[in-house]
Amino acid sequence: MSPEKRAEIAARLREIEAQEGVRVLYACESGSRAWGFLNGIRALMPVYYPPRSCLYHYLHMARGNIREYLKGERVWVKKYLYVLRPLLACLWIEADRGVVPMEFTKLVRGLDLDSDLRTAIDRILQDKLAGREMDDGPRVSVFHDFFDREIPRIEKTTDTVPPGPKADLDRLDRFFRCCIGHNLEERGG
Repeated sequence: MSPEKRAEIAARLREIEAQEGVRVLYACESGSRAWGFLNGIRALMPVYYPPRSCLYHYLHMARGNIREYLKGERVWVKKYLYVLRPLLACLWIEADRGVVPMEFTKLVRGLDLDSDLRTAIDRILQDKLAGREMDDGPRVSVFHDFFDREIPRIEKTTDTVPPGPKADLDRLDRFFRCCIGHNLEERGG
């Protein structure tokens, strides 16, 4: 991230602190604009990654997003990504591929998907990358067939996914305190 962008974000955070009467201890970006993780978090992920908990989380997210966004005959096309990402993450976890990648295209490329599904995903990604409006449109049957097939299947297999390592909470607490302390020092607090 450029120094100018960092300064802009820091200034905006100070405005929010002043307006809301709060102190921002830590801020990070997420979602489609995420620029990456701290090296410390990268180092901790393989040690603390709980596949089964992540599977439950992603499965719950996929079901909730279907319920929220994709029940009608016409749907917001962009919302398909809100179900595809967590459901593909479930497939990644089931395949024992390790920590689910943040980058959607890496997630898609790392899975063995049906060609019709991959074509439909590629089409929606091309539209998004080209900046095309992703307004409402008719249901995409290849996506709904995938959702209807995979969600019940995954629900039946969650217990076969390993729970992951037992967390060393003291180490995580030290890392968190270090991050907060570093952030407070940078901000003069």
